[in-house]
Amino acid sequence: MRHNRLLLAVALASTLSAHSQTPLRVRDPNASFVDVSARRKALASAETPRLREAIHNVKSCTASPVPAPPPRGQDIPSRYKSGSHGELNPEEHTLSEPYYRVQSVTAAGANKYLVTGDPAEASCVIRDLLPWARGHALLDYNAKDDMVVWFQSTWTVASLSLAVSVIRAEPALNQSERDEVIAWLYEAAHKAFNESRGANSGTTNNNHFFWRGLAATAAGVISQDDALFKDGIGTYATAISEIDSQGAFPLEMQRHELALHYQAFAIEPLVMIAELARRQGYDIYGLSEEHHRLSDAVDFLHRGMLDPAIVSRYTKDPQKVDPDLQPGSSLLAWVEFWSARTHSTDWTATLTKPLSDSRLAGSATLYAAPIDERAATPPAP
Repeated sequence: MRHNRLLLAVALASTLSAHSQTPLRVRDPNASFVDVSARRKALASAETPRLREAIHNVKSCTASPVPAPPPRGQDIPSRYKSGSHGELNPEEHTLSEPYYRVQSVTAAGANKYLVTGDPAEASCVIRDLLPWARGHALLDYNAKDDMVVWFQSTWTVASLSLAVSVIRAEPALNQSERDEVIAWLYEAAHKAFNESRGANSGTTNNNHFFWRGLAATAAGVISQDDALFKDGIGTYATAISEIDSQGAFPLEMQRHELALHYQAFAIEPLVMIAELARRQGYDIYGLSEEHHRLSDAVDFLHRGMLDPAIVSRYTKDPQKVDPDLQPGSSLLAWVEFWSARTHSTDWTATLTKPLSDSRLAGSATLYAAPIDERAATPPAP
């Protein structure tokens, strides 16, 4: 029902649009989450210091070798040694390294292509992903038995689909190879979205579900698949309906000292779903479910960062905010998009360094930061 109410709300908004025809469809598979050509032109005159720094820091896709796909049938242990928080498990990080590296390499290509327009960067992204596509990576797992592989596959599909969306329209690309990669990402996103550990697992409506929604939305756009795109957009309604009266995601508040960490991590894919939807002509940032909006969750996180004690109603564990929720943290990369869209001044202290997350196709600062400081000043009320 929640999913259907969102679709109805978006459909209604769509019918009021003069250029709209069929509600909730992929109108432009090349639209990405950013207007690539317009942004490239704007970056040429960038004056914002952190944006200039982000431009200076771009690396070529060819600078690092792409990793081989993970071995088929490989399992990965939990991120934490005990439960869903606490001491990290180094074995998990080691086995997850191929996922992190392929995200990083393709994000680098997308970033440098955004800045320079060099076709070689776009071609590098596709060339690097072909072995993964032809090896059927991100497809050989079962969510019930291979939980962390499922999570890593989901994040990787989201990341790679966002990166491919940036370079998709490059005319010099080998179209056959590009479409081969896109077909694989579609299949991997479809699998990730439809896998399940059961209704009582917690993964049906927590941050993992939101990330599956982003994977579906991004892959749906680049493959121009309306059904997958619609599935991805529909997760937004479930997410917003989960927000409680304080603005918290209750399931993320169960993560002990990492409650605020996972509040931020849950917001991240939702912002990107909204950005992708916006580029297809659907503004869902302001949509309300159960009398809540995404802004409520963002406001709760901001208040919690200023005063972590507000989380004490959910957990008695002191919150881990350093370095997770400090300026420059990848966990807050989505703030660039949020601030650009809302003109909120709440995040000024966060927006002092370039923000980047390979799960979001690299440098959010490159994609969304104001071109000059005057543009960073919100309009007068």
